[in-house]
Amino acid sequence: MMVAAPRSLEGSAGLARGRVLAVVGAKGGCGSSMLALNLAAAMEPPEDVCVLDLEFTRGDLVGFLDLPPRGSIREAVEAGPRLDTALLRGSVTVHPAGFSLLGQPYDLRELLRVDAREVEHLLRVATEAWPVVVADCGTNIDEAFLGALRRADRVLVVTTSAITALRDAVRLLALLRGVGVESDRVDVVVNRWRSNESLSMHDIAERLGHAPLALFPEDEKACRLAEEEGRLLREGSPGSRLVREIARAASVLTASLSTTTARSPA
Repeated sequence: MMVAAPRSLEGSAGLARGRVLAVVGAKGGCGSSMLALNLAAAMEPPEDVCVLDLEFTRGDLVGFLDLPPRGSIREAVEAGPRLDTALLRGSVTVHPAGFSLLGQPYDLRELLRVDAREVEHLLRVATEAWPVVVADCGTNIDEAFLGALRRADRVLVVTTSAITALRDAVRLLALLRGVGVESDRVDVVVNRWRSNESLSMHDIAERLGHAPLALFPEDEKACRLAEEEGRLLREGSPGSRLVREIARAASVLTASLSTTTARSPA
């Protein structure tokens, strides 16, 4: 069952604004970008959801879904104070499923080095345009990454059960606390879970000091098919357990966004 995306809230200036879910990977290769896209697609109604590719080193969410880009994050950031909801809505690519996506430029020479204030401004405008903004923040810890975390209403940490990934997840959770993200705003999911793992869910919760919201089962076939065809997981493998678990987690996260006290705009 899917839960409707939260409707826009009234900010301190009287402007309607939505909520930000920041998706971060504990370690490179954990699958955080794949999950960000597929979780966003599972939220209802999809027209209320926008995905922002905030991986400023080498993000390629548009390419992941084989979509022709209308604009890019670079153009939105370079607009500076001219950026408003009309300009931002005119820059996004709308996926056939209904959600919007604003990605990084394909040409790596066009990637930007941005600061926290620029990211916070982008997110503020995005939340005036969509009730839910899913920010794929990647794994690179820089000013943009920290700005997104501080502006997020909820943070989703993606890890695997590998010891090195869990170790980095512990470090990331400590960083979140250090920059003022309260633990009740943070969820953790374990990706590529196998039933024969040596660590149980209880073991992982003990290591992290945080009970996982979900265990996403490993499904190499479904993920490979989605990557090769530039499709969502549910389009290529609608009956897979992974797709069902993503839908369930999307419902839980959407409900959490609805009840989490909103961050004040920067």
